[in-house]
Amino acid sequence: ELEIQREVAACLCSLSLSEDDRVEIAKHCVVSLVFLAQSGDVEAARQSVGSLANLGEDIETHEFIGRSGGGRVMIALMKHNSIDIHREASRCIANLLTSFHHQAEIIEDGLPGLIHLAESSDPECQYNAALSFRKLSPNLRSHRGIVYGNGLRALFFLLKVADIKTRKCAATALRDVAAHADHK
Repeated sequence: ELEIQREVAACLCSLSLSEDDRVEIAKHCVVSLVFLAQSGDVEAARQSVGSLANLGEDIETHEFIGRSGGGRVMIALMKHNSIDIHREASRCIANLLTSFHHQAEIIEDGLPGLIHLAESSDPECQYNAALSFRKLSPNLRSHRGIVYGNGLRALFFLLKVADIKTRKCAATALRDVAAHADHK
């Protein structure tokens, strides 16, 4: 029932704000959250993706999210038509990129979505994309996709936005890519 899904997703989103409860929530609920994140109902999906983004703030939850396919679902949700889902999915990806083992699937499939969100007019999406690029840029395997997949254009765009934190992340990512001998 849709109303139950919405309430469960909202409840877990609220509970996942508690740092002390995140690992337990991930152990027991992440499979359901990943399922609900793919819901056709925007409200249930948004709350579920928000829960996963909250859980992703704790590195100890990353394995649970990864095993349940959460990274791939977040990549797919960057193509959603809801800005609220874009914000939460990009925040979740930025959080998951703290774990090196999540970077491969983002490099492989997620760069186009990050580039798209970086060039959006939404400041939250811009920041989350810039933060993601900053976390990816020390990984040399990300450079090819950034350089040849319009990532440089997106990073130059982010250097011009109003938010200073976004600009700093973009500048750091550009510095890392520029330091690579193949891109000098």
